[in-house]
Amino acid sequence: ITPLKSPPPNLTSLFDFGLAGPLLGFAASLAFFVEGLSMTASLDFDQVSEFPVLPTYLLRTSALGGGLIEFILGKGAVMQNAAAGAVLPLHPFAITGFVGILTNALALLPIGNTDGGRISVAMFGRRGSYIVKSFTTAILCAAGLFGLDGAGVLLTYVLFAMIWQREMEAPARNE
Repeated sequence: ITPLKSPPPNLTSLFDFGLAGPLLGFAASLAFFVEGLSMTASLDFDQVSEFPVLPTYLLRTSALGGGLIEFILGKGAVMQNAAAGAVLPLHPFAITGFVGILTNALALLPIGNTDGGRISVAMFGRRGSYIVKSFTTAILCAAGLFGLDGAGVLLTYVLFAMIWQREMEAPARNE
């Protein structure tokens, strides 16, 4: 949560502010994730078994994360362990990178007063942003309630944004 201390000069500045944090965070998270997966792949089974584990249903919530795991660790690393309660040992760098990728992706969703919400205001204006935010919130709630999100990450984030991010963004000086 990055509050604005003063209103931005225009909507372009609001867009740049909303995009800068997740973009840099994504780049750093991706570097950690790939390096952690490379470290995991270079070790033998005895050493890898000492690493912390992540449930495979959580790893499959991110298409990018699951795809990189499949590419670096080999085909079937996530899919063959898809049984209930299955886990995958990963280097702590990989876990840190995965959580960062997931967090930055959630921050870009146009709901609440998040970075994605700021980008939405900058692109569509206040009225258009309200429509986009409402539509996105409805889709995420439906995905969480009807089982399309096995880990419950989307529904949890929607609840978080509805509780903690509900106040309006400071308007741009030249909106």
